[in-house]
Amino acid sequence: MTHVSPAQQQSAGVAAPFGDGSTPVWLQTSWDHRWAADLRGQMDAELGPRYRAFVEQCHRRPLPPRTEDIATVWVAVIGDRPAATAALLRTPDYWEVKRVYVSPDFRRRALAQQALANVEEVARSLGAQELVLQTGILQPEAIALYSRQGWNRICAFGPYAGDDVSVCFRKGLDEQGVRAERSA
Repeated sequence: MTHVSPAQQQSAGVAAPFGDGSTPVWLQTSWDHRWAADLRGQMDAELGPRYRAFVEQCHRRPLPPRTEDIATVWVAVIGDRPAATAALLRTPDYWEVKRVYVSPDFRRRALAQQALANVEEVARSLGAQELVLQTGILQPEAIALYSRQGWNRICAFGPYAGDDVSVCFRKGLDEQGVRAERSA
């Protein structure tokens, strides 16, 4: 697990104190770290009821990623509690952002944006030219977040192609692509 100091985070523009004086500490960790797993469990518990009808209609669900295919996982910790997470999956065909989630007690503090920025920076350092991600039609808050953060909607890709639940996005990481997407 890599600890990124608050000073490094602030100089990189990815962390700032909240109104109550608390500051998120971002940790770069593994897919199977207990805090990352806990946050994914919270996400599943929250989203499961939204998608129950789709699951009952036997929609196929992609297999979960293998630990060895996860390039990085970021977890924000506030006090002694995990608050937010995002991961980066490397497949032979694309780099995918996975499991962006903020615990309900810590929402509306820009943690999802910070998680995305952390994952994007790691992806750039690993040579990724673009990222893709998938969310669902019953997550308007996620769709709005990705749209605000410069992600462009695309056709469903990979394991999501052909389903009627997925909403997929793409974001270019090269400097020209970033400028072009911001001006669009």
